[in-house]
Amino acid sequence: MERQKHGFSFEDRIRYKYNIIPNTDYTGKWDGWLNNIPVSIKTEQLGSDIEMADFFRNMNNEEDFYLIVGFWDNDKTNIVAEYILYVPANEWALLFNKECGEFFRFMINNITNSHEDDNKWREWMKQGKEQWKLKTPNLIRPRFKRDHKAQKRIQCAINYNDFINYFVRLYKVVLNGND
Repeated sequence: MERQKHGFSFEDRIRYKYNIIPNTDYTGKWDGWLNNIPVSIKTEQLGSDIEMADFFRNMNNEEDFYLIVGFWDNDKTNIVAEYILYVPANEWALLFNKECGEFFRFMINNITNSHEDDNKWREWMKQGKEQWKLKTPNLIRPRFKRDHKAQKRIQCAINYNDFINYFVRLYKVVLNGND
C-alpha cells in the first residue's frame, strides 16, 4: 500500500483539479468520471512504461475514455509532466487482437502455478508475444504474470516512447482545471 500512496495522492489532486467524480469501488474499472466519460489516472516514473492493468479488461473496453498520466522524477511527489488524452474506444480496440486474446485466455485457463508447468508457460509466453507482434501494432504490450503461489494473470502496458510519440501525438487534449 505504501508503494501506491503517491499514486493515490496524484489521483486526488487530479480529481480535484478537473472536478472528476471519483469511483468509490477500489477495484473498479475506472478511477472516476468527467462529464459522464470514464477516466483512468496513472502515475509513473519519467521514462517508464504506463501500466494499464488487466489485459482482458482493456481488450474488451467499449467506452471512450480519458487517460491522465503524470510522470515523476527523483521523488514520487515531483510530477514533472502531465498528459491528458481522450481515447476513442473504436481506435483503442484496433490496438488489440481478439485471436491473441483468445490464446491468452487459453493460457490462463490451462496453466497451473506448479513448477511442472514452468516450461509450458515459457513456451506459451514466447508464442503469445510473437503472435502479438505480428497481429497488432504492438503499441500496447501484454505482461504475463505467474508465480508458484496463486498469481496467474495478464496485464498490459504502453511503452514510454510509444506513449509520447503515438498516443500523446494523436489523443492529447487540454482540460480546464480548478487551479
